[in-house]
Amino acid sequence: MRTTLIALALISSCAAANASDWDRRHPFCMMLYTPVVHNDCSFATLEQCVARTKGLPAQCARNPYFAGANDRKRLHQHNL
Repeated sequence: MRTTLIALALISSCAAANASDWDRRHPFCMMLYTPVVHNDCSFATLEQCVARTKGLPAQCARNPYFAGANDRKRLHQHNL
């Protein structure tokens, strides 16, 4: 029962996330599972992310909203 409730909470929190919750500048994100899921997309490598998750209720994944090299140039120009 507890596992089912945790799974439902995770699914609900993931469904509520949108692109604005993810930093598009970095390819890897850590999802920290607290009462509210916190996304930290500040990692250039998966290894950096995994090292940060040690001892935390967290996991790492590819950033689904990562802007590739070409998109980063466009984003930078747009933000000037």
